[in-house]
Amino acid sequence: MSKIEREWLEARSLATDDFERPDTKLDVDQAAVVLIRQFGEDSAAVAYSRAYCCKCRGDDEAARAWNTVVKRIVDLMFSPRQGSLH
Repeated sequence: MSKIEREWLEARSLATDDFERPDTKLDVDQAAVVLIRQFGEDSAAVAYSRAYCCKCRGDDEAARAWNTVVKRIVDLMFSPRQGSLH
């Protein structure tokens, strides 16, 4: 099994029915940070995979919430830093 297949299966197994939906702004931020820490550069792909799995199950509300997490991850990882670093 290749690395990509393992990661895809891992992400898919994480997107189960017992996932709580990230509903509030704080939950979205927490989900984004946790995914970034756990998956690094692949975190947006993992969040997108969760959104896709929710959409496939017919849970549009959860899919929208995970798409919000994807957007937050992209903001955190690719936006220029503002303010002083120290």
